[in-house]
Parts: sequence; C-alpha cells; structure tokens
Amino acid sequence: MKLNYKKSLIAAALGIILSPSAYANMIDSRGLDSDNGQRTSELTVSKRNTDKLYMVLLDDQPLATYKGNIANLKATSLMSNSANVRKNNGTIDVQSGASQSYLSYLTKQKSNVIGKAQQSLNRQLNILSNYQIALNGFSTELTEEEAQKLASVDGIKLVQKVQRRHLTTDSGPAHIQAPTAWNGSATGVASKGEGVIVGILDTGISAFNPSFADIGGDGYDHTNPLGDGIYLGQCAESSLAHYCNDKLIGIWAHEGVMDDYIPEGDDRIGIDHNGHGSHTGSTTAGNVVKNVPIYNAMGDVAEFNFGQISGVAPHANIVSYQVCAADAGCWSDVTALAVEHAIANGVQVLNYSVGGGASNPWYDTDAQAFLSAREAGIHVATSAGNSGPEPETVGSPGNAPWLTTVAAYTHDRNFTDKEASFSGGESSLSPLQGEGATAGISASVVNAADFGDADCLDPFAADTFNGEIVVCQRGDIARVSKGTNVLAGGAGGMILINVEGGSETVNADFHVLPSIHVDAAQGSELTTWLASGTDHSATITASEMESDPQSADIAAYFTSRGPEPIMNRWLTPHVAAPGVAIYAANSEYQPWREEKTESPYTFMDGTSMSSPHVAGAMALITALKPEWTPAQLQSALMLSAEFNTLKDDGVTPSDFFDSGAGSIRIDRALNTGLIMDVTYQEYIDANPDTGGSPESMNMPSAVQRDCMMSCSWTRTFTATSASTWTTSGDASVEGMIVTSMPNSFTLSAGESIELEVIATISSGFSSEFGMGRLILTPSDNSLTPSAMPVIGTFVAGNYPEKTSIKTSKSKGSASIEGITTVGSNNIQVTVFELAEVEVITTSIPRDDSDTASWPTNVWNDSNYFYSQRINVTPSTKRIVARIKDTSSPDLDLYIGRDANYNGKPDDYYEMADFLCMSATETAFEVCEVNDPQPGTYYVAVHNFGDTSAPSTTIDDVTIEIAIIGKDDSTITVDYKAQVTAGEDIDLVLDWDKTLQPDTLYMTAIEVGTGIDTPANVGLMPIEIYRNATFVNSSLDKSELNTGENLTLSIELVTNTSDTDMLFDIQATLPEGIVIESDSHEGTQDGQVLTWLLTQASQSEAQTITLNLSTGNMVMSEDLIFEVSHTVNENQQSETLEPVHLEGVPVALINGESEIELTADEQASLILSAASSTVPNSDDIATYTWTQISGPTLSIADNSLAEIDLILPDVISHDVAVLELTVSNGKKISTAAKVTIAIAAEIVPAPEPEPTPESSGGALGISVLLLGLLGLRRQRTR
Repeated sequence: MKLNYKKSLIAAALGIILSPSAYANMIDSRGLDSDNGQRTSELTVSKRNTDKLYMVLLDDQPLATYKGNIANLKATSLMSNSANVRKNNGTIDVQSGASQSYLSYLTKQKSNVIGKAQQSLNRQLNILSNYQIALNGFSTELTEEEAQKLASVDGIKLVQKVQRRHLTTDSGPAHIQAPTAWNGSATGVASKGEGVIVGILDTGISAFNPSFADIGGDGYDHTNPLGDGIYLGQCAESSLAHYCNDKLIGIWAHEGVMDDYIPEGDDRIGIDHNGHGSHTGSTTAGNVVKNVPIYNAMGDVAEFNFGQISGVAPHANIVSYQVCAADAGCWSDVTALAVEHAIANGVQVLNYSVGGGASNPWYDTDAQAFLSAREAGIHVATSAGNSGPEPETVGSPGNAPWLTTVAAYTHDRNFTDKEASFSGGESSLSPLQGEGATAGISASVVNAADFGDADCLDPFAADTFNGEIVVCQRGDIARVSKGTNVLAGGAGGMILINVEGGSETVNADFHVLPSIHVDAAQGSELTTWLASGTDHSATITASEMESDPQSADIAAYFTSRGPEPIMNRWLTPHVAAPGVAIYAANSEYQPWREEKTESPYTFMDGTSMSSPHVAGAMALITALKPEWTPAQLQSALMLSAEFNTLKDDGVTPSDFFDSGAGSIRIDRALNTGLIMDVTYQEYIDANPDTGGSPESMNMPSAVQRDCMMSCSWTRTFTATSASTWTTSGDASVEGMIVTSMPNSFTLSAGESIELEVIATISSGFSSEFGMGRLILTPSDNSLTPSAMPVIGTFVAGNYPEKTSIKTSKSKGSASIEGITTVGSNNIQVTVFELAEVEVITTSIPRDDSDTASWPTNVWNDSNYFYSQRINVTPSTKRIVARIKDTSSPDLDLYIGRDANYNGKPDDYYEMADFLCMSATETAFEVCEVNDPQPGTYYVAVHNFGDTSAPSTTIDDVTIEIAIIGKDDSTITVDYKAQVTAGEDIDLVLDWDKTLQPDTLYMTAIEVGTGIDTPANVGLMPIEIYRNATFVNSSLDKSELNTGENLTLSIELVTNTSDTDMLFDIQATLPEGIVIESDSHEGTQDGQVLTWLLTQASQSEAQTITLNLSTGNMVMSEDLIFEVSHTVNENQQSETLEPVHLEGVPVALINGESEIELTADEQASLILSAASSTVPNSDDIATYTWTQISGPTLSIADNSLAEIDLILPDVISHDVAVLELTVSNGKKISTAAKVTIAIAAEIVPAPEPEPTPESSGGALGISVLLLGLLGLRRQRTR
C-alpha cells in the first residue's frame, strides 16, 4: 500500500475508520486437547457501550512531554526539566509548582477548545474523561459525522474512536537470571525490586492471593513507599482499604468498567474475574510463595507441587489497573487514564499484556500515552501478540518503537521421561516410554474399554476400580480430565494412549494421579497384550522436575512475528522471554466466564506471560540502575540478549523477527558496558508522515529497506564503565557483511561515541532479508559484550530510475544500459505485459468550499471527483495511475476497493480500504501498485482545489491509467546471465506488437540475482511511446539479390489541418547503392538525400519514390535505411527494418575480371584466383578453370585457386582463352576471362652465297632479314 499523507486530518480519520483485528486472549495448554494445545478465549459481547465513544486530543503537549515553549510556563517534562522530579522515585512530580501551573493552563485552553467544538456541533458536549498528563484531551460521545466535523476545529489535533484491545512463574525468573540480581552476584548489590512500584494494566487482581500478601513466603515484610495506610485507586476509600496492603498498594478501576462487570452486591473495586491480571501481576512482582500445589488445566490439584514460586521482582510494590473486563476486552481510553494515574502517582514500571490490530503508533492513543510515560521515566513492557507464526503479526501498541515488546519463548523447566514396565498376561510386553509430570506406581492394569468407556470421557462410578492402573484412549476432552474421571472411580494410576489418526504429541501433563502418556504404536501393543491372559501388572516410574537447557529458548508456535506490519522500518518484537507453561496466580472467582478455571494458581501460555517477565526485569534493573532512562534500560536488555535461540521447530535458529534481539538475561543487562538513549523529540521527529525517518532513531537495532547493495546507520553509544571496545560483524545469512566506522574506540564512564554502522552484500547474498549483528567487545572482561541486530532488505543491484523509449514502429528493440548487480551466475529477468496507457481527459470543479473533513469531503459529492472502475485479476502485475496534466493547484488520487461495484467511493469504508492514496500538496499525483490483490477497485481523482481561495473554477484534468499483466509473448528480453559485481547485464528489450501512433505503452522488468531471489534487484518500469505519424517509410522488399532493384517509398500523410506542413526529409542510403530515379528530385550529398517539401493544408498524401540499384554491391549485407523528418519543428527519425542483400561471388584472375597476356610457346605462366570474392564471410569458395579456345593448355587441376601453365608449342602465333568461375555453393560468379597470345618460334632461313651483284645495298637488306629471323630462339631437341 502506498500512503502519501497530506493533511493532519487524514491521520485522524484513519484512526476513526480502521478497526483492530482480534488477538488471542491467552493460551492455556497444560493438559488440554484443542488447537494444537492452544485454547483461545473468545471475547464476549461488551457491556460497555463504546460505539460512539471518541477520544479528542488537543494541540498543546500533555504534562509529561511539555518542553517549556510557552512564555512564563516552565517545562514539566523530566528530560527538559530534571528538577521536576518526585523525590526518591525518579518519576515526574505532578504536584510541583511548574506542573500545577501548566495543568491550569491546559484546563483553560481545553475549556476554550470545548467551547469552539460545541459551537461547531451546535450542542453541548458531555465530557466523560479528561486527560492532561499522558495525553491532552478528553473523551466524549460523537456520531461519525460529528467526529469528522470536530477534527477541523482549531486547537484539535486528533479525533479517534476508542479502540477495543484484547488480552494477549516457577522457572521463568531463574531462566532469565533474576537470581543474580536477587543475590547480588550480578553487580555486588542485591535487590528483589525493593522500593520499585510496578503497575499492571490488565483485568484486575486477586487481592487476597498469597502472591500479593504483605509478607511473602520468604518472610519479607514489604514497605509501602507511599506511607503506611496510604493506598491508590479504590483502596484509598476507607471501606475498601482492606483489599490493599504494603505489597499491593493500589487497585484502580475505571467507573465504566466497574458499572458493568462487578456482580451485584460485590464491592466496587477492580477484582480480577478472569485470572489474566493476577497471572501477569504475580509473574512481574509476585511474592515468594512456598510449597505451591500444582493446579492443572481443569483446576484440579495435580500430584506435583512446586517448592517455591515467585515473580521476577518479588519484593516490588504493585498497583493494579483494571483496564480490561473479564472476557470482554480492553479499551484505549481507559488505558490512557490508567497511564495518567501511573505517571501522577510515581509508578516506575508498567506491564501491558494487551494488544489489538496494528495501527500507526504516531496516531494511536494508547501508544501515544505510553510514549508520554516513557518521557516521564516509566519503563513499559508489552506483549507481541499470539497471532504467529505468520510474519507481520505484531499488533498495537506492541508495534510502537518506544515500548519494549516481548515474544514468547520456552524456559528450561522439564520433566524426566517416564517408563512403564509390565508383567503377567500370556505374552511379554517390552517397557513403554512416555511422559507425565507425576509420581510413580506399581499396580494391576485394566482397560477402560472393559468398563464401557474406552475414552474415559465421564467420571467413573465410585469403586469401579480398586487402585488399578487404567488405560484410557486420548481424545474429545482434556487429557488431564481423563485422569480425574478414572480417579473418581477409584483408579490408582493411568496410562493415556494416543490412537491412530489422532494427535501425535506425547505430553508431560500434570495429572491428578500417577500417569504416563504413550504414543499410538505403543498403545496398540499395550491393548493387544491386555486382551489375553491374566494378572496384568505394571510399574510406572516417577518423573522428576529438572532444568534442561535444551528445552529453553525455543519460540512458541503462537508468538507474533515481525517485521513491523505498518511500515517495516524498525524492529519488533524487541526481545523474547519465557511465555510457555508459566505457573502463576489465578482468579478463584470468575462469575463472567462460561469455562471457569477457578484456582489459586494456574498454567498459562502466551506473550501475555512473557511480557511480565520483562516488566519484572525492568523493576530489578530500575532498583539497581535507577539513573537509566527507559530507552537506556531497553537498550541494555537488547544489547545483552541471548542470540542463540530456536524457532518453534526446535531446530532452526531464530531470526530477529522471531525473538527480537534475543532472550533477555538480567545479569548481562546489569553489566552491559554500553547503553543507548532516544529522546521523546527523536521519537516525534521520526514520524514518517511528517517527513521523519524511523531508521534514524538511536535504537539498539538497525533496520532499513531497499538498501542499494549497502545500508548505513548512525548510532550513539554511551559507556557505563571505562573500557576499550572493538567492533566486529556477525551475519546470519551468506553474502552479508556488517562493519562499523570506527572499528575500535576507548571511552570513560559517561562518555559517548557515534558509530557509522554499515551492512553490505556480495554475490553470495540470496535472502529476502539480510540479518546480522554488530558486536562490540570490551577489553574489560567484567563487562557484557554488546550485540546490535542489523537488518536490511537489499536491492542487489542498480538500474535506471526511469527508462523512456520512443519508436516509430511496432517492431523494434532497445538496449537498456545501467543495470548492474552484486554479481551472479544466474541472473533472472522477467518481463511483463506491454500495456497501452488509457488516457482520460475530463473536467472537475474545485471542491475547495467543502467544509467537511477528510475523507467525507472526497466522497460526499461525486461532482467534485472523477472515478472509474478497474478490475484486477490474478494475472495483474502492476497498476499505474497518474495525473498527466491539469490546471488545478491540488488534486488527490485514490485507488480503493469498490465494494458495491459502482466505480466510485461511497462511504468511509470504501475510502479506508486503499491500495494507494496519493494526496500531497501538489496536483501531479502518482499511484504505482505492484502485485495487487485481485478484486474490483475504483480509481478516483478529487479536485481538492485551493482552500485559501475557494472558487467555482472547473479544471481540465488528464489522467493516465495502465494495468500491466504478468504475461505477454510480444515482448522479450536478452541479457547476460553471468556477470561480475558491477558489470552491466547488457539488457536488450525486443517488442513485436501493433503499437498505435501517438500512444504511450508501459511495461516493467523484474531483475534478480538467482532463482530464489528473482526480484531482489528490483522492478524497473519502462515506457515506450509510439510517435505520432506524419511520414510513413517503407521498402518494397525485405531481401534481394545483387543486381536487383529496390524501391524506397516515403509517404507524406494527408494534411487535414488548416495550415501548411513544412517537411524537411532526409534519407540515408547504404554505401554502394545507386539511385536510378527519384520522383521528387531531392538533393544528394554522398549517401544522404534531402527533400524540402510543403504539404498544403487539406491536401492529399504524396509519396516520394526512390528506385535504387544494387548492381554494384556484391557482398551480402543487411542494408540499413534511415529516414528522418522535421515537420513544423517536430523532429523524428526512423531506422527501417534491414533489407537483406544476398551478394554474388566475383571471379578475378590476377585481380582482374578480364586480362590479356602475351608469352612465348613453352613459357611458364601463373594464374591466380586469390583475389576473387564470395559474398558471405562463412562461404567456402570453389573455383573452376575452363579453356574456351586456342591450343590445348595443360591444367593439372582446374579447381585450384592458382594454376601453373606451360604454354604449348605452336606452329605459328596463336591465342588461348580461359575462363574462371567462382561458386559459394549457392551462386556462380560471372566468368572472369584471360586471353593469352602465344608467340611461335621463327626458324632462320639459310644464308645465300654472296655474288658480285649482291654486294652493296642488296647485301644490307639480307643481313637485316637474317637478324630478324635470329630473334627466334633455338629449340633443344
């Protein structure tokens, strides 16, 4: 969901609309068979009518957080005015002069605001509750419409409907190392919480239970820090004072709760009618109680007992706050009043084992009340919730960063295994192995089936048995009830057997008689053995309670998990503590419960039980470290927690979303060398809706989303003792590295250092979440090393933030650069549908005169918004809606669930169920939703206008909407699957889809570094715009052979406008092509032709026709033609689809296509075809030499690229002609020709006898002829 908050009223309205989901009340699994051992108490219908009850918060700060920013009024916040402190307590002093002056101011201001509110509503307000200490405001009854109107009254900050919340130890204190504080071994000073006041916000308290007596079982006599006989709440009334004592110094209950939930005739005081409050109170600070009977799940006394139980801080004082009523839930307005009372009366620790549906803590009234409590110096623990094991299930207020939220884990109490051995019968039976928290027995064995009730569902009649061990089948009722039923009939023991097809667990239950529980296979062997023979006897061994570290620190199946469900920007839960099979005080008076579990003590499971362990730890630490602020104490618990815990399977290591920083250890927390603090203002400033960054809070954990391959945080640590620390990283996932700068430092006690904490990932990273710890190890071995959780969701690479492609054709491709990763051998890229963007042009009047509050002002008049219905299917990947253009100063955009399918928002509920809300102070809003849930939605655009200058202006609005599917075969990607860190994946996007001119299309690609992380680089949106078409270019062929002609047509479309269109057109032709004709006689410059044309207004289309010859192009190639045009300064260019030219072989002899040679007979000649060519680089040339004419030439091999000729003898001069052809297997070249003139040898004529007549000139002629004949060389015969 995307929520771009805009006005302060939006957050208020969200608080009104959003309702919480039910959380489990408590879980009691000891011996029950339901819901995997979990029994969830159903909420009854509330008698307290809160349907119209609202809390109204005002602008001024409450007493606990006021910083002194008003003239003549001193600060009252402890952090701003340390003098405003209650003596010997460390909490705020509400009776000081500064406090009383400011409270008077608040009263006056509130009166003014109430007057304005009453004027706005035109009626009197009935103020039901006033808040001044933790919150500043009041509660009153309103209609929804009145609540909306009241939210806009000057001086009112927030109007929120009262939220209904829901309820969410023997070895527990020892497991978290409370005894080290008790005996002083942790710090040298012993404390069991003496002098510390803890408040329990719950269902009330069983005031007369020994856990809350003045004198504990260890003999400790409590001292009332308020003074003898001074009590709080209803105990302040003399008639009710006997309910309190020096241990239990107050019982506070809300009048509205008491009105409905105190039985007629009972005293009006907050007595626990549920057991939950007594249980959490005694777990936190219950007395040491000796020799405590064990009551099983049905309230029956089991065989075992505990030698001693106590709360974590057994000597602390308790104030009980009844903010919940039996099984009907809890209310945020009552909780806020209780917190105010706690602040005002010096309570130092609060436990709140209550929760509801998750909401924004900056707008949640009880979360805000607890923030004020923290500012007032009060430590608050709360339960994570029982909605696990699914992620993101921590509710409110447990998701607030300023509470310490606790997950439920096991402790180390265990019972040894049991064995049953047998004798008698017709055959032998091997010993059976099982469980059971009971003593042993030896007796005869009988089968309950032989007595008419194999499942032992009902109590057997007295004397049905005579001390025998009875075999019962498991099923239908609680396991421990079966033991009760056979005991009623006189049984001495029980063997409980599982049955085939039933539950497979074997449990160490607290039965009322010696028992053993065995699995189905052993049970079948047992019943078979019993079916024959006589004298069946058995001995069941006793089980002993033991401390088993292997049983401890395992997550309860039900415990709620992180990440934080609203924003996932801080860690929750914070820590873990025992919350399974916790034995503590109960209520023996439960008039309102249908299934009563009335007993002094009982077992319960739940995060309700783990939270008071932490509250008790806070009490012990407060007693020993009173100077620590609540944030510092929280940091001590987190930085020192035991990290090595397990998930609920008992095998897999926990992660931080299971256990927070880990399981608390009080001794380590007390000796931590480093602590961290967060101020009230830092919490306020971190509100994301006001531009804050929760990641920047100085919390003892570091969380960040969408880290670009690395994250960094700044954290400030303060030393509790002088030492030198070195830092190191410990990552629980491969490929993650945690470091800090600096990595070592030295501090004296009280000094602080600021560290930069850095988490980076490498190519081995393949997790959804990167988790590690920054470990700070002191040189002083007496100090506890600190370990801070570090959590990041990493974007394992980078990609362009925006990719826009322009094209002039329906088929094309584009290279997208800049996609890099941490490196991978298996890059994953998924491409989604190329979807056409719907463009809506509409007109919307401004709604700036509407005085209704948000969201009523959006949906109350459809004239002021545009909306349409969209359908989202399982194949929808992404929705994009945005404002493209408008004249409005402020539009707001919503995508919400369309419950009635009419395509528009109609009421509060449709406005609340958002996929996206983009409502900033500007007009150009954007909603982008990935992987939306299928359903019917509306897209609505509201013209908020300008409330500072209301008008009747009607604004034009252009909206773009795209719904992108998951699949589209018309678009593909090509990329490098193996890359190193930082290497570009060289992605090429190809599409082949009919794209309409002047139309925008959207797609997206998802990139990941592996099969298990297909999207950890991110989802990259891509836009493709098909240009408006003024010129259409085409070629008449897609392939041709050398020598064939090609026609390029350039069409100028019809000019339907009223103005002439001036075209500047250029065509760039491939090298080697020859223009044979040009219909429009363009200007040629090299390979570029240019036409300057005018397309007259309202004229028909015209076409430039270019006839091109390829006769000179012999090599195969793809011919590329580029056509660009400028039309009235609108420039576009297009590269046409390549035309494949298939070339031809070219034969050349000695580099020429035709040559002539002259040589003598018997001369040697070399002819070469090496310079011949074939058209394709992978062609293999074959040569053929052929003699066409002349004297026969001797050619040894006419297929060689080079031949050596010996010319023949000729009688007279002659001529020989040869041709060469070259083939590539497809085509044969034109023949190359060589003409060889062969010169014959000339034989000299005989020399004549000289005569007298022959002398003189005649002799000269004869000599010349002989000389010529002598040029003929001699033959050798």
